[in-house]
Amino acid sequence: MHKGNNNSRKKLLLLVVFLTYIATACTSKPIAISQDDNVIEAAVDNEKNLISLQLRELELDEYKANAKKILHSYFYESYIEKIDKINSIGGIYAPSVKTPIIYNVSKVCTDSKKTSKIVFINAPVDDSTSRLYRMYIFKEEDEQWKLFQLREYYVVMDGPKKDDFKRVTDLFTNYDNKPIEYSAIKIRE
Repeated sequence: MHKGNNNSRKKLLLLVVFLTYIATACTSKPIAISQDDNVIEAAVDNEKNLISLQLRELELDEYKANAKKILHSYFYESYIEKIDKINSIGGIYAPSVKTPIIYNVSKVCTDSKKTSKIVFINAPVDDSTSRLYRMYIFKEEDEQWKLFQLREYYVVMDGPKKDDFKRVTDLFTNYDNKPIEYSAIKIRE
């Protein structure tokens, strides 16, 4: 009997070890998101929120609350004032509302001093003769990368303003003498 109990104990121990292994293997572990992924996510979420704001799916106060989370303290007041001013004249608009809306979003580019992270966005415009380019510039604040500056370029691809289009596309093609890598990201279904 003593020998049978040992075999039963061994089998029970093996079963417990096996079940523990299975439980551990099946448990989802949070995946750490890189700083660069957070920066891209902040830029893309802001673009989505701007479209929702224009389509009246998002209230202005809710947009500002969302924006506050990503804005650097240096930039917060001027950005919110700009949004309020644009909104007061009915100027908040999405460059494209024809779905699906697909933007070209760059990988994060870091300046040579490693003090800024930049995301370039190339957005379609429904009239198809124009493009909207945005440059999101992030700086670190309280150990997080926050939006420090947002530069926008609305360009016409044909006609008398065509030279401006070439200058801007050059700016959004290379950064620090290296080609900017873009991915197509669906902003809206």
